[in-house]
Amino acid sequence: ACVVPYDHVKDIIRQTKERYNIKCKLIDNAVSLDKNVGFTHWHSRIINKSNDKVFEIEGVEVDLFGKDGKLRDIWMFRDPMDVEVQMLQQGAQVKAVAV
Repeated sequence: ACVVPYDHVKDIIRQTKERYNIKCKLIDNAVSLDKNVGFTHWHSRIINKSNDKVFEIEGVEVDLFGKDGKLRDIWMFRDPMDVEVQMLQQGAQVKAVAV
């Protein structure tokens, strides 16, 4: 899991938009009637600006609210970005060589 302090989020968004053209589409969202939680399901078509490669990711955001109704926490579950896939594949190759 990756935990990012809130004050770093805007920097991450800015850096991501510098590297990619992103078209995000809402698929569905819902809120619980008896729990302090909301869900957003989305899909993104992403173009890497450096090589024009296109890939798609899908994700679910879970928003948790406190008893006061204020946003307390956000959890994100998504497919990996292209650079993350490369990083994971390289890690798998290193492990395979070591075995």
